[in-house]
Amino acid sequence: MFDPEIIRRNPVKQSAETILDKFNRTIPYSLDYEYAIWQAQMRLGSRSQAELAAGAVHLRELLFHAEEVEHDRLVEKMEAGEELIFQSDPSKFTALFQEFDLDQQSDFPDASPTEYFAILAMVYTLESLESQFKADSWGDQIDKLNAVQQLQLPSLNTAAQQRLLDAHSLIAFIEGIEFESIFRKKNAARANRAKNQGYEKLKNRIFEFVDSECTELSNRKAAQVSYLQLKELVDNTLNSDDPEHQIAKWIGAHRKGSNKTK
Repeated sequence: MFDPEIIRRNPVKQSAETILDKFNRTIPYSLDYEYAIWQAQMRLGSRSQAELAAGAVHLRELLFHAEEVEHDRLVEKMEAGEELIFQSDPSKFTALFQEFDLDQQSDFPDASPTEYFAILAMVYTLESLESQFKADSWGDQIDKLNAVQQLQLPSLNTAAQQRLLDAHSLIAFIEGIEFESIFRKKNAARANRAKNQGYEKLKNRIFEFVDSECTELSNRKAAQVSYLQLKELVDNTLNSDDPEHQIAKWIGAHRKGSNKTK
């Protein structure tokens, strides 16, 4: 479980170079660190340091609950003799996002899942930097380390590398979410265009019929007759409990526009 205070004790609103300088500018994998920091900051640019710190606290609570849910799920599967499949952090808490209303927090308002994932990527990056900095500091004075520290030193390097990999994996996950969102919007726009084209085709057919066959009828009566005449096309195009009412509105607007042009 990460410590959300890591956001407060690091200049996360500063440039990647400034953040790395706090630790060691020549730290291994510096370009990988710069990439992770930049990608997280790009999605959190409008947020203040205080908001990011608050978001990290809410994220810790969510991860805690996600771990509980994941533990219960694995116990149930183990007791049932089913294969155990461990989930990544994003998979664990995505389903819990709305349940905990994380987009309604007053100190981190209108937050999106992407922003929480970006905070998590930043936290992982900072955790990696702290572990790597500690490992480098110990390595420089290895002869002065006690037995416990000497045993811990390899694990510090491993933890630093793993957390950096976790940060990059989260960034890839965020990019996947964003791509899916773009794809979904394009599909929605395409569907709307198709629907609008269908509406235009239907309206034109109705107007042609009304102008030739229903000139003496009221809008409502003309709509009733048009619906009977073009029922199959109307039912296949309009999703309405009262299609005649919608047709009457179209006819009224059409007649009003036609009269203005005369």
